Amino acid sequence: MALSTAAALEQPGPLIAAWSRPEGGQVQLSIFSVAGDKAQQFSIEELAQEDVAARRSAIARADLRNGTFDPSSARVWTITPAEFRAWGTKGLQLVGTDTTLQFGEHKIARADIARITVTVDAERIERALVAELKDGTTRTLTSEISSLAASYDQYGDDDLLFDSSWAIVLGQDLAEWLGVPFADRRFT
Repeated sequence: MALSTAAALEQPGPLIAAWSRPEGGQVQLSIFSVAGDKAQQFSIEELAQEDVAARRSAIARADLRNGTFDPSSARVWTITPAEFRAWGTKGLQLVGTDTTLQFGEHKIARADIARITVTVDAERIERALVAELKDGTTRTLTSEISSLAASYDQYGDDDLLFDSSWAIVLGQDLAEWLGVPFADRRFT
């Protein structure tokens, strides 16, 4: 059961105040706790766009890390000029520094990344966030298998758009932080 935002702010930290992208005039605020490699969502609250500035101001006084999350998944990420961190269902998934991007046990030089891309396999089951490198190779940074796509014979474009929204939002933010282009290749 989700806690209220006030109760979530009382939880042991470090805590992240994570904001969704605006949709339909609404923004969601969620409080996450991060400990080691795990992120735990404590609360989620929907706010009207006009109430966001006041809530951001109140949250800023609580001295929390700010982040972004995608409401359709359990992913949260934080961005500072010096660091990019993303947690998902498998724990800490991406760590970017001024020189490298680490994903799982692998590292690539930040300078080698040419583009960040979102892909979906031909069966529409696996969605992936991919780094295209300057040498023409690719590295899958994180991916997810959709059990719905695998089992539902009426799975369509709208389902794919919803199921893969986490990859788009995370990919756009990562590409912007890296200073490289972003490409959405879900339907190619």
